[in-house]
Amino acid sequence: MIDLEESPRRTTPAVFGDESAATVVAADFKPGLEVRVNKLRSLGVAAVFLAGCAVGGASSRFVVPPASAQQQGKAVAPPPGATRWEQMCIKTEGDIHDISTTAMDHGDAYWEFVSSSVFPAGVMLCFKRLKA
Repeated sequence: MIDLEESPRRTTPAVFGDESAATVVAADFKPGLEVRVNKLRSLGVAAVFLAGCAVGGASSRFVVPPASAQQQGKAVAPPPGATRWEQMCIKTEGDIHDISTTAMDHGDAYWEFVSSSVFPAGVMLCFKRLKA
């Protein structure tokens, strides 16, 4: 039978100093200290929560509204002197001869190779050139 009058002493690891330091006996604390620490911690959490609410409400004025294509009434003209490009992508068979021939033919027509993507059915080559 456990005697409630003589309960075992709880130990907690020391918070400061060396990790291997002796443990602090919880029964050695003053009885009201734990209650005061919990109240202080609760007060701190409440203060941080209220500060976050205040800042969150004030910062909503600085949020940029989302943009969509429907908001734009008409196309925007490019700035003067902006470079305009034509783009083209071509799907070729997987063999190297066909890929090389396609790239050379388009290079002769002033198309610049930009990128390629490999698919199970072949290769897609993408080119660009200055718009006339």
